Amino acid sequence: MMQKAKDKGVKLLPVDGVAAAEFSADAKPVAVDGAGIPDGMMGMDIGPKTIALYAAAVKEAGTVIWNGPMGVFEFPAFAEGTGPWPGPWSRPPPSPVWAAVSPRPPWPSWATPTK
Repeated sequence: MMQKAKDKGVKLLPVDGVAAAEFSADAKPVAVDGAGIPDGMMGMDIGPKTIALYAAAVKEAGTVIWNGPMGVFEFPAFAEGTGPWPGPWSRPPPSPVWAAVSPRPPWPSWATPTK
């Protein structure tokens, strides 16, 4: 399936990430190149290369549906990929539709649900 996607030009993400040995705000972030997470570690966030690829894709998108955080945004060391939403998604892009689907706040001020 992965080869089929590559053959069709699909960009497979993530290409890098941030891992840690424990789920803790004090855990030491470890940069991981590629999508593999070393044994004894867990994925905690997307990495800078993946952030740049998402930013480029969002910039060109006609419709964006955002389904929750990219990393463990509650821990500052693992919040780079989520928020405050970096780059072009720090404000709504000039696209016809922008939807942020998140299980809980904080949402950017422009995406705050209204009653």
